[in-house]
Amino acid sequence: MTSGTPDIDDIAGESGPPVARSTHWPSLLMVYSAGVTAAMGLGKFSVATDSLRGDLRIGLGELGWVISAVTAVSALLGTPVGLRLGRMSTRVILVAGTWTVAVAGAAGALATSLGGLLPIRAVEGVGYLMVVIACPTLVVRLCAPRDQSRALALWGTFVPVGLALSTALGGAVGEAVGWRGWMLVVAGITAVPAVVLTFTRIGVEVPGAPLPQRPKGARRRLRHARPVILLALGFCMASLVTVAIFALLPTFLERELGRSGSDAGATAGLISLVSVGGGLLIGWLLHRNPDRRPVLLCSLLAVVAAWTAFRPGGPAALFLAGATVISAINGILVGMILALVPRLVDDPGEIGLANGIVTQGGSLGSLLGPPLFNLGVEDWDWTAVGWLTTVGMAVCWLFLSLALRPPRHVPRLRAGA
Repeated sequence: MTSGTPDIDDIAGESGPPVARSTHWPSLLMVYSAGVTAAMGLGKFSVATDSLRGDLRIGLGELGWVISAVTAVSALLGTPVGLRLGRMSTRVILVAGTWTVAVAGAAGALATSLGGLLPIRAVEGVGYLMVVIACPTLVVRLCAPRDQSRALALWGTFVPVGLALSTALGGAVGEAVGWRGWMLVVAGITAVPAVVLTFTRIGVEVPGAPLPQRPKGARRRLRHARPVILLALGFCMASLVTVAIFALLPTFLERELGRSGSDAGATAGLISLVSVGGGLLIGWLLHRNPDRRPVLLCSLLAVVAAWTAFRPGGPAALFLAGATVISAINGILVGMILALVPRLVDDPGEIGLANGIVTQGGSLGSLLGPPLFNLGVEDWDWTAVGWLTTVGMAVCWLFLSLALRPPRHVPRLRAGA
């Protein structure tokens, strides 16, 4: 085995690209760190809202557009970017994505108005999308088949880890150096994996693995698109519910439990970290038992937890218990969904497109969930969280159950029959 690269079976031709015979965990950790640092940009403005609004003279609604701009780009461009991945080096996409996030993040610190900040955030969103589509494809290439489920489930924890790091560091750093200094700090952190990936060869590509080639003029599409689309719809509903609940945690802590803003933010960040445990748990379960359908029952626990947690006047212990369960369920569902992607496509060259479709579904849910739940709370009080979670998780269960349904095999006619 070459130093810094995974050992591979020298398989080509009809068998497809070479397959890693042993998992190269250092390279996987570098890919994971690229995702975590990119995800820090999702929540970096939430810890510096007051100074940012005062400096740029924008309201809460305009700040919401700034925060959601990255997610909006993923919701709009997930599938087109995934299509491009099928014809390009995944490593090149990852390197370009990390640099785009870092440079755009640094440029955001120089913005003097909302009109100048929004386009920069859109560019940052393009880089983030490149990272989150490229990374799962690389995880598959760097893993022996026996480790793919665990590695993809671990990858599914990159968002809560990034958000937790951003929340934990942002409060203290933002107070010390201001929001512009905090933006530069995040950009510098993101630049670290970008530099490593650019100037080293640590096995981020399986050596000798050819890029997927398609005949000229051939349509680039999934041969079995139905389960991937259903998986994306299930991811959309899961993200719609869980991201909206995460966004409401600080508000509930402040309004109903009387916590201070800083205390509420820190508590919400700690709760979000529980998703990591859920992702690691599902990775271990999928490694031991490939039957994934019983895991869908966990979505029912999210419904019970939502009704338990968001009860005005209820004890803090029940809220914390319910919110913790929802966070764990989020990690389980995301880890399971991402681990399913390579199993639903026949051609490794289609993984990029499939990841793009699934990412677009999750981003769409993340974009629509917070305003929908906020509107429900304003109109119906906190009981709306329970009702919306019930409907959302029921639909999520339906889509994921259909995605996991074995395809019907139609017997082929024999020659001369």
